[in-house]
Amino acid sequence: MSPSPAYALRPWTDVVRPHDDIRSGDLALGTYAANLAQVAMTQEAAPVYGDAEAFFAATYFTPTMCGLLADVFGALSGQRGDRVVQLKTPFGGGKTHSLLALFHLARSRAAAASVPELDGIADPGEVRIAVLSGEYLDPARGREVEGRVIRTLWGELAFQLGGWRAYERLLVDGEEGPPPGGQRLGELLAGTPALVLLDEVLVYAAKAKSLRLGDSTMDRQVLLFVQHLTEAVNQQQHTALVYSLQASVGEAVGEEGLLEALEKIAGRIDERREPVSGDEVLRVVQRRLFADVGDDDVRSEVARAYGDLLTAQLAAAAETDGDRQEAAAAGRGLEQRILESYPFHPELLDLMFHRWGSLPTYQRTRGALQFLATVVHALWAKRSEREPQPLIGPGDVDLADEGSRLTFLEQVGATNQYASVVQADFLATDAGTRRIDERLGRDAPGLERARVGTRVATAIMLLSFGAREGAERGALERDVLETSLAPGLDRNVLLGALEGLRGEALLFLHHVGGRYRFEPQPNLNRLIQQETANVSRESVQIHVRARLEDVLGARGASRHVVLWPDGPGQVPDETEAFQVVYLAADWSPAQAALSRYVLESASGPRVARNALAFVEPASGRFDDARAAARRALAVEALLSQGSRVGLSGEQKEELRERLRVAEQELRAALGQAYTRVHVPLGLADDGTVRFATRDLGTILSGGRSLHERVREALQTYVADELFPTKIAALADLSDEREWRWVSEVAHALPRFFEAPKVWNQDALTTGVIKAVAQGALGYVAGAQERDGALFAPSTGSVRLREDLDPGSVGLGEGCALLRVSLAERLRSPSPPDARPQNDPPAPQIGRPDQLPIEVAPGGDATGLALSITATEDDLFTLSQALGKLRGLLGEGGTMGLQIEVRSATSGEAIDRLKARNTVVEPLEENDGVTLSWQWTGQTR
Repeated sequence: MSPSPAYALRPWTDVVRPHDDIRSGDLALGTYAANLAQVAMTQEAAPVYGDAEAFFAATYFTPTMCGLLADVFGALSGQRGDRVVQLKTPFGGGKTHSLLALFHLARSRAAAASVPELDGIADPGEVRIAVLSGEYLDPARGREVEGRVIRTLWGELAFQLGGWRAYERLLVDGEEGPPPGGQRLGELLAGTPALVLLDEVLVYAAKAKSLRLGDSTMDRQVLLFVQHLTEAVNQQQHTALVYSLQASVGEAVGEEGLLEALEKIAGRIDERREPVSGDEVLRVVQRRLFADVGDDDVRSEVARAYGDLLTAQLAAAAETDGDRQEAAAAGRGLEQRILESYPFHPELLDLMFHRWGSLPTYQRTRGALQFLATVVHALWAKRSEREPQPLIGPGDVDLADEGSRLTFLEQVGATNQYASVVQADFLATDAGTRRIDERLGRDAPGLERARVGTRVATAIMLLSFGAREGAERGALERDVLETSLAPGLDRNVLLGALEGLRGEALLFLHHVGGRYRFEPQPNLNRLIQQETANVSRESVQIHVRARLEDVLGARGASRHVVLWPDGPGQVPDETEAFQVVYLAADWSPAQAALSRYVLESASGPRVARNALAFVEPASGRFDDARAAARRALAVEALLSQGSRVGLSGEQKEELRERLRVAEQELRAALGQAYTRVHVPLGLADDGTVRFATRDLGTILSGGRSLHERVREALQTYVADELFPTKIAALADLSDEREWRWVSEVAHALPRFFEAPKVWNQDALTTGVIKAVAQGALGYVAGAQERDGALFAPSTGSVRLREDLDPGSVGLGEGCALLRVSLAERLRSPSPPDARPQNDPPAPQIGRPDQLPIEVAPGGDATGLALSITATEDDLFTLSQALGKLRGLLGEGGTMGLQIEVRSATSGEAIDRLKARNTVVEPLEENDGVTLSWQWTGQTR
């Protein structure tokens, strides 16, 4: 079996190289929370933020961030342009990272020499830097520096730009007092280029609300300071101010009034920037997480494969040329996006940016770093345990990993509500995702390690939070499929997993208005699960048996089917029709060996030994059938009590669909519930029955019923009709015996293993009709035997070389098969006696103990020499005769045979390999046979 495309592409774990902290699992979440004050004022920052070279190496500089740096450093160099810039993005949108880039570029210009994106940015030379962090600074306690306490933002500004000397010029009567006006701030900013970084000013103002400063409150003085500062900066040629506010009222910590006031103060002057947007977020994350993203050719191959797959899936459903063009464009678009986001699937970016970005708890860049760092580490650490895909998509997130799970739930603000949901539907031993994984893996072993059920469910879980603008929460089927799609996992496989998850597997998956999403409230599966416990084993057994009768499709041929006998006594000793015995689901050879079913019946030794076949159950499939039957009965019970349990119309409709699916699964399981067919062929030397076996797995369903497949398996052994040559052989007519009752042949067929097996006696009737029409035999009805001779009721009752109506051919009393010469004599006006009065009585077919033995004159015969020339049409008769002859030998008697086989077609060679394997070697391996042999004729 050739590998699927998923395995032909290199997994991402063979291509990229994560940074050391990701590989080792050193994933303290604070590492991904950049803090400007820690870098500027303490020695506590992580090296990736505190060390300029490490920072520049791990930072992806977006075009907007490069534009921000160019404008700010242009202003510091005295160029025209905006000098006051506001960074207004959601939490985690790159504000602090941009402020850090400004800080390091101003302080450590040489460290940026290896970053080509920063080439061409103006260099103002030495730059004074003031960092005013609203999160770090405390307006109530101030900040202690060298034994002194700085209590205000303006005090910090003066000290950081000019040291204690500048700070002291700011004091009024030894106190920091109210904020200085624009002129004094201008004097402070003048001279050497000055960069002021004001971070989270709203947080600082909110903390200052309860503090008094003179006749006012501190927060009002902060607003006034910001107003004076923006005006002063705007008047200075070598100065720039970059500050950040929250993006919305929802993020303003309940301080809507302060946020509005700050926006009005600065809005007259500032230029607003968004440092990171769109796909740039993942590029930032990509640079931070991976030291190397691999070879361009490998990435291109993966991107092309995913693009082609999407094009093919969309084109398959396309109805117009326009649809097909859109499919091709979508594939090319995906290919380009994968090239930019590798090893992440762009759907993961869209999910986090467009869906989670609408959640108030989600931090767009910081949150992405924290979440993806844990995901990459978990998948990297377990790469030998689960099959890595070429890309990391939503379905690849390992919710079984505690770090990935907790970080995900924290980012979407659902830690408490959804912990039990993940436990029940993903982590529990009997979790529905695991059942679907096992079911699909059993049906298609190549999918076992892909864990398709878990993949699809994980994608839905991640898609359950947030929503695109103007859309409802949850994911459409199209979203789920496109998010989960990967080479080797086509649309049909994913749809099968989705149907199984929705059908009965998951307890908290809801499908409402065409959208899938997980909710903390259980769905109908919980009601079904509870009702299932009330379904008795007896009810399940009855339901399975009833459906099996339907699946067998044998109601019209019920005389051929024996279903679930408890033992040999429940299999009728039927001589009129061949019987197929479907053994019970719990049957085992130890319980009742098949030989017993062949040899025993309710009334004693079985007569119809040659009219049986046995179908062996596959116990595992019956387990599936019983589970589906139990669900179906539970759903039926819920529908019957809909008003009592308060079901809505929508839920009733869903239950009816669940019932349809359960019954469909029950029938499918029963269609595969039997594995082999056993046909008795004869008795072994120890008296046990020899069987031929056919595996039903080799017979394709093709929409056929189970019984139709069993009949195909039996077609080698059981005939629908007998050919004229076979009828003639069974009649065994000769000069000594010119006629035989048809009933003798009919009775022999089901009784003796040497006879052919037929589905029913119609096979004999059809054979007689053809034998008469072809002139191989004659036939008469209503005949009588007197003194060994056969008398026909009339010359016209003897039929030969003419077509017979099936209704005119009987198998009972008075119906006989005639040798052609006898039929011709009986058709003459005055037929002679069929046989001399002293002829010995005719032997019964198939009874070797009644065959006449001609004794040579002079005593009893102790042997018999035969010289036989036979064609393939005579082999059955030859087999019968040799079997009868063996029965005549006493204990210790032997048979010596000399056989020469010649090809019927001149010059046609016998297949020597087959002849040796099927004829010579079995004889050589039999201890009771002495064999010598050689090839004859021309050998090649």
